[in-house]
Amino acid sequence: MHRDVLEDDVAQRRGILHGHMHEEVVLACHVKGLDHAGRRHDRVEQLPDPLASVSTETHADDSLQRKTEGCRVDEDADAGQHPANAEGANAVCAGRLRDAEFFGERFVGPAGRADHGRENPQVELIEGGCRALLFSQVRLLNGRLGLLSSAQFDQVIADFTIAPNPCRTFLHTRGMDHLDTLAVHAGRADFASLGVHTPPLDLSSTYPLPDVERGGDSYEALATGGTPIPGGSHVYARLWNPTVSRFEEALATLEAAEASVAFASGMAALTAAIVSHTVSIGHPHVVAVRPLYGGSDHMLASGLLGTQATFCGPDEVGAALRPETGLVIVETPANPTLELVDIAAVVAQANDVPVLVDNTFATPVLQQPLAHGATMSLHSATKYLGGHGDVVGGVIACGAESAAALRRVRAITGGILHPLGAYLLHRGLPTLPLRMRAQQETAAKIARRLLEHDAIAEVFYPGLHGDPTGLLARQQHGTGAMVSLRLRGGYDAAARVAASTRLFTHAVSLGGVDSLIQHPAALTHRPVAPEARPDADILRLSIGLEHVDDLFDDLRQALALTRDGKSTATTVH
Repeated sequence: MHRDVLEDDVAQRRGILHGHMHEEVVLACHVKGLDHAGRRHDRVEQLPDPLASVSTETHADDSLQRKTEGCRVDEDADAGQHPANAEGANAVCAGRLRDAEFFGERFVGPAGRADHGRENPQVELIEGGCRALLFSQVRLLNGRLGLLSSAQFDQVIADFTIAPNPCRTFLHTRGMDHLDTLAVHAGRADFASLGVHTPPLDLSSTYPLPDVERGGDSYEALATGGTPIPGGSHVYARLWNPTVSRFEEALATLEAAEASVAFASGMAALTAAIVSHTVSIGHPHVVAVRPLYGGSDHMLASGLLGTQATFCGPDEVGAALRPETGLVIVETPANPTLELVDIAAVVAQANDVPVLVDNTFATPVLQQPLAHGATMSLHSATKYLGGHGDVVGGVIACGAESAAALRRVRAITGGILHPLGAYLLHRGLPTLPLRMRAQQETAAKIARRLLEHDAIAEVFYPGLHGDPTGLLARQQHGTGAMVSLRLRGGYDAAARVAASTRLFTHAVSLGGVDSLIQHPAALTHRPVAPEARPDADILRLSIGLEHVDDLFDDLRQALALTRDGKSTATTVH
């Protein structure tokens, strides 16, 4: 497609179309004054066979690829009037948009990466004054590129939902093929229009109302789980906060989810998920796959929220279901022994019951549960997402329907993440891929070295003994940065090592830049039923960014102390 066609109609409005102009496809959607998306007598260029550049590599998120594969391009009845179409060549026509008037609101789609080619910026949505959707290098995999019929275009657009803000771009992934880039830029689409370079921190507790009617409408929209209405107000910080919203948008992008909802802690997030998907809709039964984080296990076992829980293994989910089951909960890697659970297999057993996956240990860098059929992906954002041990928060990535239900509970219970916490978490996301990879590399080395230590009876670490389940190949794309140990000296030895490290801080939590060590049975899993509690000879390590040799030397000197007869340990009951 010639540059002057696009510059006349679109590029000059935003100044963002530079280079590779022959590879741009302009499709008009819901515009007044435009008869068709492309004119067959506009200038065209033939493109290479799109199938020749399609990568065969498996990707964690192929949602856009599935969408484009499902939208086959059929020749219109008058296609023969256009030489390129008649010859079956890959031709793309530009629709003139100069006099078209955009109406409706912005289109919001999942921030997936199709990765159909080496240089494949994929999808860019131009909104508001640009008056069209620009799909950049969306390759329709039937052997040719061409114009979509109205029905086919509607099918593509059906996968996008309408959001209330027509002035802010949600998905702007031109040149963002990689998670590292998305992590830096996600949730920042409105920065230029605001005239800022870093995330703004809005500490307002209340917001001005435009008038009584719109103020009331704003309150109703937010209190019932919706998003801010055009021309309305955020009303009150318990309902909505722009700083929190930007972090939510960023996390949803990394999880390839429609939305995410942020909370004051991971447990607040889990509480909202349970309430919104069980007792509030008359399905109070929960199936939970053990092992889980101790707080999650205790909440379910206590029945505090009015639920009944059945605990089971990964292969027992189907048998544990009841007519009143509202939710299935699984954590993978499991806490603290790091077993990997097949998410797709659990989803298949759950049938139509929603599945929540605690994704805290893996993060979106290694695993995206929604791509494997899960309904919700939960994070204790305190851990890897923040990464610096200075913020407490929780967040759930999910579809639009679940997000609305979660926001309703959050609005009533007041569990929204504080804006300062959202600011710190959003700040942490750009370095998440780098931190995760560096910490993972060190953890793998530590695990292998400890495997040879005579004080260690067992090392728990994914991939240490291969990948017998295949989950490291198809689900979790990495081994993570958590390591657990079983000490030959039992509880006394474990307690002594935890108390004797110098670089490892003896503390709960995980995922920060500094390394931590803790005893799960005595701390995080203390309230768990004895039969499900981790063994007393197990320690859990969170590997940070220190040098591997320094960390191993610290563990080695602490392990050496287990050989003498001194102990200050107390018994775990």
